[in-house]
Amino acid sequence: MSTEKLRSKTIKWLVLGIPSILIVTCGLGGVFAVQNSKSDREKELDLLAKAGLPRHYDEVKHTPDPAKDAGALLEQFEVARRAADKSASYRNLTADPDRDPELMREYLRENERLVQLQGEILRKSELAILTDPSKGTALLFPQLAPAKSTTRLALTQAELLAAEGRPAEAIQKLTSAVKFASVVNTDSTMISELVSIAMRAMTHRTAMLIFSDHSDRADVRKEMRNYLAVAKPNVDMRRALRAEVALAIASEEMLRSGKISLRELSGVSDENETVASSYKTIEQIISVPGVRELLFSRLYRFYRKMYESIPADRQRQRERLIEAAAADSGVMKLNRTTDLIVQLFTPVFNQAFQAEAKTIAEWRSINALLIAAEEKAKTGRYPAKLPISGPEALDPFTDKPLYYKASANSVKVYSVGADGKDNNGLLFRPTKGNSRDYDSGYCIPYIVPKLN
Repeated sequence: MSTEKLRSKTIKWLVLGIPSILIVTCGLGGVFAVQNSKSDREKELDLLAKAGLPRHYDEVKHTPDPAKDAGALLEQFEVARRAADKSASYRNLTADPDRDPELMREYLRENERLVQLQGEILRKSELAILTDPSKGTALLFPQLAPAKSTTRLALTQAELLAAEGRPAEAIQKLTSAVKFASVVNTDSTMISELVSIAMRAMTHRTAMLIFSDHSDRADVRKEMRNYLAVAKPNVDMRRALRAEVALAIASEEMLRSGKISLRELSGVSDENETVASSYKTIEQIISVPGVRELLFSRLYRFYRKMYESIPADRQRQRERLIEAAAADSGVMKLNRTTDLIVQLFTPVFNQAFQAEAKTIAEWRSINALLIAAEEKAKTGRYPAKLPISGPEALDPFTDKPLYYKASANSVKVYSVGADGKDNNGLLFRPTKGNSRDYDSGYCIPYIVPKLN
């Protein structure tokens, strides 16, 4: 689900919930609801500690080394990107569905500063995006958006290299881009996990488009092996939740002290008057004595229940992510009134678990396709059966082997995806509607259908 859709869904939930919140807060029931909220909050914080989660944001240790902090470079990159987005070459390139190589060259030439900064970011392997929990969630967004943009630029560069007959170099460029996805997740939070997953998904697609056309070349297969070693999923949802709890505690403190508004914390601009007005109303509500404590105690309870539902073992996390996705909706029955802050802080948990399972399935599919391509290079034909075994042969959505289909000139490896059904290897969402009836994986030849 896109950020825009998530925000729209959250805002709709908030607007519908505001009347109920006002009634509870201002009515007699509100008095009883909040009178013990401070002690409830303290109890929930104590329970967080017992579950192994931080009770204070200082408990999530960080090593802020200014020499390694990517923040300054990303800030410069974002300024250059915004300037590039106003260029004629950018408009020409985005308007061309066929991605003419000449338009790509023009864009890269015209925006030399952007390319220079991106190269510096991707070359510095010691860089990290370091989150200071004391500043709350508001700190994350200015760094994560340009981080994702570095990947988009790398896709254009890789496409151009491939078009110029340099596919091995194109895969190398994607390897450097996917390596930066791990940098994004240095200080793991749920949002940084999601951005890291999205960056990997973007590079996977372009890597497969290039590899599909050149899978018979030994140098390209070698670079794909290097790419997969760097791109291997390495997400720990429990670790992400620890960081989320620390950020939430810090954010509550910032709201209490008046250092930041809820609207600023959520990254809502003043341009949308309706949304800004809704947030202003919510801010008035949570300023009522006891209400903020009540709402945050519910948030801490949600985090604790979610944390306890996720397996501690990393391998089992990967193999049982769909269980965690189911737990997301079943951990608590959310209430429009008392779970207002839960909805504001955690709109993407289910999507996060499913996105991680999907990126694991895609990595495993590409890995199997590479092995199949190497077998064909040796024998002249694709293997008759899935050429891998063990955990990396399993579909993370079912714990059963990935589907494998091969013919003389094509091969396909895929997972059943979030719907849990085999849709006969349909790898792309239908162009109309919002159907989930498609699978997750890749094939050779890899042809992406154009949307109507």
